[in-house]
Amino acid sequence: MKLIKILSNIKQLSKRSKLLLFPSPYPNYSLYSLRNNNIVRQQQQKNYFSVFHKVSKIKNRNSKFISTKILSNIQPNKQNQDQMIYQQKLLTEIKKNNKIENQIKYQINIKFNETESKICNLLREVIESLKKRDPELPPVELRIVGGWVRDKLLGYECNDMDIAIDRMMGCEFCNEINDYLTLQGVDLNRIHKIESNPDKSKHLETATTKLFENEIDFVNLRNEEYNENSRIPNKVTFGTPEQDAYRRDATINALFYNINTDEIEDFTKKGIPDLIQGIIRTPLPAYETFRDDPLRIIRLIRFASRFHFEIVDDILNSIKDKRIKEALKSKISRERFGQELDKMIKGPDPVLSIELICKLGLYEIIFCPIPDYTQIRNFGNSNDVIKFAKILNWILSTLIGDDDIDNNHHLNDNNSSSSSIDNNSNNNNSSNNHINSNIDYINNNLLHLYPKIPSQSSQDIRILYLTSLLIPYKNVQYQDIKAQQHHEKSEKNEKKRRKTEDMSAIGYVTRASVKLSTADGDMVERLINNINNIMNEVGKNEEIILDRKSMGLFIRELGSKWINSIIITLAYELMPEFYNIQKELWDKPNEIIRKYNNFIARIYDLGLQECYEEKSILNGDEVIKLLNIKPGKIMKQILASVIEWQLENPNGNKEQCKKYIKDLPLPSTDGQIN
Repeated sequence: MKLIKILSNIKQLSKRSKLLLFPSPYPNYSLYSLRNNNIVRQQQQKNYFSVFHKVSKIKNRNSKFISTKILSNIQPNKQNQDQMIYQQKLLTEIKKNNKIENQIKYQINIKFNETESKICNLLREVIESLKKRDPELPPVELRIVGGWVRDKLLGYECNDMDIAIDRMMGCEFCNEINDYLTLQGVDLNRIHKIESNPDKSKHLETATTKLFENEIDFVNLRNEEYNENSRIPNKVTFGTPEQDAYRRDATINALFYNINTDEIEDFTKKGIPDLIQGIIRTPLPAYETFRDDPLRIIRLIRFASRFHFEIVDDILNSIKDKRIKEALKSKISRERFGQELDKMIKGPDPVLSIELICKLGLYEIIFCPIPDYTQIRNFGNSNDVIKFAKILNWILSTLIGDDDIDNNHHLNDNNSSSSSIDNNSNNNNSSNNHINSNIDYINNNLLHLYPKIPSQSSQDIRILYLTSLLIPYKNVQYQDIKAQQHHEKSEKNEKKRRKTEDMSAIGYVTRASVKLSTADGDMVERLINNINNIMNEVGKNEEIILDRKSMGLFIRELGSKWINSIIITLAYELMPEFYNIQKELWDKPNEIIRKYNNFIARIYDLGLQECYEEKSILNGDEVIKLLNIKPGKIMKQILASVIEWQLENPNGNKEQCKKYIKDLPLPSTDGQIN
């Protein structure tokens, strides 16, 4: 049976959140490899995705090779095809009607939606009314800043609109909007003023209000100064547009749309060229940018993986600098790490984000070692994370099939998009080609996964990728040295001391290193802790076909996310076989996949896929009346026996169950059946 029919009800979900479910939104994926300290994108063409692609080759000045840049890469459904056509025309217009090099102002016809047009027209009317009231004063200039401009130029919709003002405070300008609308007989509702608060990195007041049901932030153009010990500026003043542009994290995020003049402004003179060429670059030297705010490193990795853009040498070299890494450790709160990480995992290519984090030496910083603890088992390494994430991605790409999707495309392209970053790329080419041929072999086996696996929600996918990041901690326990020293003083606390010595590191890392929620941390820990048990059960099923009761009790133990646990365990078993295997050894991964196919098929053949929801056919009152007993601890054992009977007798009825329970010997006081 074809795998594309595995998830009969996944289509609605995939349409709603396809960018999350598939390895990348891009039809042509990017192969990241390090040549002469450059991360380059090598395009893998797919005939099936050839329509509407715009590709240009751009010479990299710092090296001797040509890298292929993708100017338009969106999923080829009707809506996105229109988006690609628009983007092509837009980029063509930029190159045709504007001088790209050393240019600040661009005449570009941005495609506004209806609400955006209304907002801009209203703001122009307010500017005009201010000019009429005080004709001697220079007009207020308004600019849309930040990611909105970048996204609109790339053909994406963006609901996050920030407007920068040059000569007026945000709240003051909002009041002017309110006055203007009042004259028109319209109520602005309310203006939310955010006062300056240096302790929380709010040095200049901002104002937020709703225009046409959209929340708009009004900010001021600003200039910032930093000290060595904090990413929070110690001084923020009103700035010029150029100063504001240069303080931003990337040139592609430093583009402004001038509402007054209807122009795109690129004060760094690199934003538009970098957007066209697909480059991530900092406006100022990268070392200076990261020294002031090291969190920008993580943000730029997120943008690189989201858009599949090239990261320039200056950034790569600065990330390697020990001083920058130390600043990243000391200046950034764990909460901010977690927030950026979550955005990456929810993004279009979580595997590429994960690989960039690992290959750029940031894994140990983000998932920091446990302080004041001694590890008592060997810690894995970040290469395990990369291998696990790749295999997980291929499994998910295969499971979440569609009639229009080439499953081989996902596996092969995912391999391209997240290939390892290595200084010796020439040495890697042969091994990568070897791996590609083996991937197809694995894919043929994955195509036979049992065709009734339940759909995975976007939250499930997110948790699975978060789990891949914690795989190195699977076999890591730690000792609480302080607690050990305290409890060693008293022999009475020996039992408690032993309990505090050996603890799982997963829970600590999820909650302390990246500040995941308790629910997320518990789920990740549970998925990893289930691996060994599932491997054992899958192995047992090969030796002796498990009976319905044993299989059902196991699924109930795993709970509603049992399929996620099986997916994680399958990826874990395949992980050591992936990069190390030779062609003649592929029988082993093939055998692993076959075992899991059999296990999943057994679950469905027995009708146990939803047995975790099954309630006892007899309730407590019925048992008390039937056996003439009092409520107590034995009730739990009796109801457990009811569930076991139901699993053994899926077609049984209540009367048959009553007869079975009545004939059972009552549990003893220790809870065991006599």
